[in-house]
Amino acid sequence: MKRFLFLILLCTLSTNISAQEADSLKLEPINIDSLAVKLDKLQHDYVLLYCNYELDKLIFRLENMSNRIDNTSNVLLIYCEQKAFDIDFYISIKNLYDAYIETYEALEESIELTNETISNKITSSNIEAGLILGVKKLELITSLKSVQSSLNRLKKILDTYKDLK
Repeated sequence: MKRFLFLILLCTLSTNISAQEADSLKLEPINIDSLAVKLDKLQHDYVLLYCNYELDKLIFRLENMSNRIDNTSNVLLIYCEQKAFDIDFYISIKNLYDAYIETYEALEESIELTNETISNKITSSNIEAGLILGVKKLELITSLKSVQSSLNRLKKILDTYKDLK
């Protein structure tokens, strides 16, 4: 009997609560158009941040590579100044140079893929995103040219060192 009374009391309370919830939903109409606009803006911001992140990541990798190549060039210059040719050292630097070339080519492919991805994600009607990513692409091109310059410098110094033997 106590269980039966408890069950009736529980049903009565849940009916009152669900009726209050229904009333609260009726009082606050949801503006679907506003939510759709907000969702569209959030998606746009996400795409812009994602593309910006991908470009920043590539720029960092290129700048890091350029610094490593420059450090290798400086070490090789010191050996050139000492005019002491070491075949083992030359072979190791030559192998390192070849590895830099392979890494550079892989980064170029990665840049092409990233540019395709960005082109697919950003529409031409979005001027703000186009300007922001355009500046990042210019920075990426500058970093790419810096790596090319560093590789050319290392190659020249490597050839100079080879001529010491």
